[in-house]
Amino acid sequence: MEQDYSPEAVEFAVSAIENAAAKAGVTGDVVYKALSAEDGIRQFLLPSYDALHTQGIEYIADEVLEYLKAKNAMV
Repeated sequence: MEQDYSPEAVEFAVSAIENAAAKAGVTGDVVYKALSAEDGIRQFLLPSYDALHTQGIEYIADEVLEYLKAKNAMV
């Protein structure tokens, strides 16, 4: 069964992807595709909303990039 996420959580995910992309010097599409390939949006980013949305932009971007690094995803 699919989890329903709030509009705020989805907006957070989009922002996290865009900020991680900016930090990595790539487009948001590159980070989105890397996360999607690892199911990282549903398995990491959206479920982490409650914990991560209270953090700063830099921290969130670092967490996304660390997740991708741990999965050996190319960004």
